[in-house]
Amino acid sequence: MLPKETVGVEIRPWSAEDLEMLGRIFSDQNMMEFLGQVETPEQIQQRHQRYLSGGNGMLHMFAILVGPEKHIAGLVGFWEHESNGDLMYETGWCVLPEFQGQGIATRAAELTVDLARQEHRFRYLHAYAAVANEASNAVCRKSGFTLQGQLDITDSPPAPPMRYNDWVLDLGE
Repeated sequence: MLPKETVGVEIRPWSAEDLEMLGRIFSDQNMMEFLGQVETPEQIQQRHQRYLSGGNGMLHMFAILVGPEKHIAGLVGFWEHESNGDLMYETGWCVLPEFQGQGIATRAAELTVDLARQEHRFRYLHAYAAVANEASNAVCRKSGFTLQGQLDITDSPPAPPMRYNDWVLDLGE
């Protein structure tokens, strides 16, 4: 664990070297508690390929780097999302256990907001955090999102059906 005061956080576009970190996240039941089922190595490889390809310009994924040695600490991204017939951006993040609790996810989310804002494509950026996921809800609050309400998401495998907070950030502000 890096001392909080020495952590410098940056993000860089997804690359081939991020497969190992992706595997650590999506094969760990504790990491997947609020995200869905643990994935097989084949599913993780497919996800990695989607992240590398950028989903035809609709998916923007980044590795989170911390400290002077630029340790890979997790992932963050934003992508096109449709809700009630409206297109917007959705964002999400995962930070590896040894880097949690240091403000890394919050800073990575802020950097991602800046990039989504520069796209000038959609007005709103949403983050869906499980109501029980205190850490992700705190990241949303600290990153400038406003709680819009709650919703049950049941049709979005591999995420488990559960109640989520719908956080929104106006990219036009």
